[in-house]
Amino acid sequence: MLSATWVTYYLEMYSTSGSESRINIFLNRSATNIGRACVVLTVMIPRKRLFLLFALTFSMASGIFQDVIAQKKKNEWKLAKEGGGIEVYTMSDDGARVKRFRVVAQMNYEPALIAGILSDVERYTKWQEDCTEAKVVKRDGANIVVGRYVSSTPFPFSDRDVVIRSTQKTDPDGTIIFKLESTPELYPENKKMVRIRDAGGHWLLTPRPDGFTDVEYEFFADPGGNLPGWLVNAFIVQGPHKTMKNLRALLAEEG
Repeated sequence: MLSATWVTYYLEMYSTSGSESRINIFLNRSATNIGRACVVLTVMIPRKRLFLLFALTFSMASGIFQDVIAQKKKNEWKLAKEGGGIEVYTMSDDGARVKRFRVVAQMNYEPALIAGILSDVERYTKWQEDCTEAKVVKRDGANIVVGRYVSSTPFPFSDRDVVIRSTQKTDPDGTIIFKLESTPELYPENKKMVRIRDAGGHWLLTPRPDGFTDVEYEFFADPGGNLPGWLVNAFIVQGPHKTMKNLRALLAEEG
């Protein structure tokens, strides 16, 4: 018996000869995997009912393709803000109430200089927007650091904190990657704050032929608690844009 997860059609079978047409029906486990039939059924159907069959089939197929297109658009990056050489994109992940963001910019500095700032946890309050506290929880060698960060949240909501493990890696071409992972269990919770648990992303520093750097910062964080998703999404663009702007300003001071 076919499970309910198959995309199926129900047809009656008739035995009258001469007035029937043979129809092959393709069954597939996924509506998004169109074109890869798993099972083929052959049935006979009166020709006078072919129009009804084709109309029903076209209607169902159109709905399937529309769902696929809508899902594809949902999982695409959309430009949300552009200014000062900084671009912010957002994307809705499946099942997530909060959008993911990606901010990109060109920095007139070498990747190593930028990486030095990203590695310095205590200085995040100087450039990471809304970050009021930052401290090292522990280090694991030269390229792995766990930090705890506190973000201010407008009244009447509680401030948030998050514990992130940052793992630095340098590719042969000079690209520097910081992988960011949520590790909420590595630091005690503060009852006055809401611990962000679902979070993660990366920094990508790609060297350019002119000696400068293409910077990409991608991150997702669900603040949890009683903060509604629509409210978080309403402010999800400004913060990353200001963060990149602040980072550029700090580089100008120290470069």
